[in-house]
Amino acid sequence: MTFRQQLLWALIGWLAGIGSVLVVGLVILPAVLPSREVGGEWLLFSLVLAIVSPIALLGGWVGGRIPREGGSSSQITFAAIVGLLLALPVSCIAFWYAGW
Repeated sequence: MTFRQQLLWALIGWLAGIGSVLVVGLVILPAVLPSREVGGEWLLFSLVLAIVSPIALLGGWVGGRIPREGGSSSQITFAAIVGLLLALPVSCIAFWYAGW
């Protein structure tokens, strides 16, 4: 297991986590509404991204280390799944706590 593989798993988990934040923030709980003022909702959106990013990185790293026998594709898949599963509740709670 090299540093490059671990970095790849963390990046895959981060991409899945950021994708979940985008889906939650723009589709499920629309945090960025066109009728509101411009600064506040983008600040909230970037704050949630900053909170979720380390959690998704950690989830991708842990998820990539779970399956050892499945090969490279299963490690990447698990990195995305665990990154998503750790980032999704955090982003939902952050948007809910902010009032959206």
